[in-house]
Amino acid sequence: MKLIFRGHDARYAVEQSLLAFFPQERPVYDPEAEEENQAVVALSQAEKYTTAVTTITYNGAKERGTSRVIIDPAADEYEKERLRQRAVKLSFFKAAQKVTGVTPTWGALTGIRPAKLAAGYLEQGMSPRQVDAILRDTYSVSPVRRELCIEAAQAGLKAKGDLKPEDISLYIGIPFCPTRCAYCSFVSQAVGEMLDYSISALRGANFHPYYLYRQKYMSGSFENIGWCISGAEGLYNIYIMEELHSILSLGAGGSTKMVDPAAGRIERVFHAKYPNEYIIRPEKIQQNLEEFSAFYRSMKK
Repeated sequence: MKLIFRGHDARYAVEQSLLAFFPQERPVYDPEAEEENQAVVALSQAEKYTTAVTTITYNGAKERGTSRVIIDPAADEYEKERLRQRAVKLSFFKAAQKVTGVTPTWGALTGIRPAKLAAGYLEQGMSPRQVDAILRDTYSVSPVRRELCIEAAQAGLKAKGDLKPEDISLYIGIPFCPTRCAYCSFVSQAVGEMLDYSISALRGANFHPYYLYRQKYMSGSFENIGWCISGAEGLYNIYIMEELHSILSLGAGGSTKMVDPAAGRIERVFHAKYPNEYIIRPEKIQQNLEEFSAFYRSMKK
């Protein structure tokens, strides 16, 4: 599908929405390319509103979607860009929904951590019912996914409440696979049916969801869910998926994630990819450990 941007360059945001609705299409940016299917995504700034308008032409049909946000001039650039991308994604979602007649189970949400969004609303003082209404009315998330999202968010907030500022997790990777897995794109309908069956069966056995993340590059953009009986949550899974605190990694192919919750700052350092390279480069290991220490010293200032 040919993508034409006006007033922005939110490629990543649009490409994720494109994958959700048109998994067989690939983004084309060549202005000279002749494509039957195309999307024109425009972003404009007025005195009060920032407005995104998407017009999609697909298999001879043409539809338009509009979304607008209010951006506080005093907000930092990260927050401004987040809101601009939100407007772009929602406008594309509305146009794609009209032109295809399809609503993905996760609606307009494209990130891999939907529970983090729900947790943010809960921390602002909203009730689960209010969060459910936002996921339904703003993002068009299906009832089953809304319930999963809110339950995972509540489990994450419970785990967060038990953490101390100095707590970290240690991850030790021992690579043994001779090759990296090449995950295929399953047929969306079959995967969706399996997920729906598993949710019903697990709930019937008194299991509940405590963390989830979405598969971004899989047709259908479905989710991986951690289920457990009450009190048996795997806390490390929550910590890493909801980015609640730092994960110090050791071992080839590992990545250390440094999290400053108070400042909303996240940084990463990566180890050598292959075991032999990891072993013969101790200076790289030392460098990563020093960066980790420096990050924590900066948090205490």
